Amino acid sequence: MKKLVLLGFAFAVTLTARAQKYVAFTMDDLPFVGNYDSASIYTEGILQAFDKFGIKAVGFVNDKFVLDQKDKGTKVLQAWLEKGHELGNHTFSHMSLTESSLEDYIEDIKAGQQYSAELQKKYNGQEMRYFRHPYLQTGNDSLKRYGLEAALQGMSLQAVPVTIDGSDWYFNQAYVKSNRKEEIAKAYINYTLDNVAYLEKLTAEIHEGSAAHIFLVHANPLNAKYLSTILQALKDRGYQFISVDKALSHPIYQKPDTVIVPGGFSWLHRWRISAKQKTSLKEPEIPRFVKEAYEK
Repeated sequence: MKKLVLLGFAFAVTLTARAQKYVAFTMDDLPFVGNYDSASIYTEGILQAFDKFGIKAVGFVNDKFVLDQKDKGTKVLQAWLEKGHELGNHTFSHMSLTESSLEDYIEDIKAGQQYSAELQKKYNGQEMRYFRHPYLQTGNDSLKRYGLEAALQGMSLQAVPVTIDGSDWYFNQAYVKSNRKEEIAKAYINYTLDNVAYLEKLTAEIHEGSAAHIFLVHANPLNAKYLSTILQALKDRGYQFISVDKALSHPIYQKPDTVIVPGGFSWLHRWRISAKQKTSLKEPEIPRFVKEAYEK
C-alpha cells in the first residue's frame, strides 16, 4: 500500500513539474441515452473513438436502465468490458440527491452495486471502485453531504469529480429533436472546446501549474458520431490521455471542497468557492438556435 501511495505521489509530482496537459475520460448514463434498438451501434462508435486515441475510460452505469431491457443493456456493458474499460456506480435509477432522502439515496447506490458490478467481476475479476453523483449533486445539506461520504467509504467506493464537460447532454437533446443536426453538432464541438479553454484559465487561477483533468461525457448519439472529433482537437491542443486513477493522483484532487448547494457543477468551481476566490472569467454561452431546438 505504501508503495502505491509513493508511486501515485511521484506521478503527481511529475504531472505538476512538467506543466503538461492531461485528461482522463468518464462517460455517464450507461448503458445508453436514447433508443436501445440502436444502442449497440452507437456504443460501437463511442468505443471506436476511445480505441483510436488509446483511452481507457470509466463508464458510470444506472443498473435500472440495463435491467429494463436486459439483453440489450447487458450487450452494451459487455462491449465496454471487452474493450478493457471499467464500470462505475451511478446509482441504480439516476436518483437526485437533492430531491431524495439520504437513506433512499444510499439504498439506490446499493441497488446499483449489484448487476453491473457482478458483470465486471465476471469479466475481469475487478471490484467496482468508483462512484459518480447523478447531476453532480453532492448534497444540499450537511447531513446528506457528509453522510453520503461516510456511506461511500463504507462501500469502498471513491467519488470521481468532474473538472471539464461540454454540456453534451443538452446539445444531444437538441440534436436528436432537430433537423439541423450538422449545425448543432458543429456548435457542440465549438462550445466544448471553448469551455475547455475557459476551464484551463480557471484552473490557472486556483492552482499553480496544470491539472490532470477529468472529462465528463454521456453515452448518447451525439458522442457516438462526434466524440472522435473532440478527442482529436484535444490531442492537437497538447493533451495526453490518461486513466482516471492516474488523474486522481494529482494534488488538485486534494483541494478542500466545502460547497453545500442543491445543484451540481465542475469541481474547479467547488474548489474556487471553498477557497473564497472570485473570478472575472466568463463562461461560453450555448447558441440561441441550440436552446430553441432543445426547448421544442
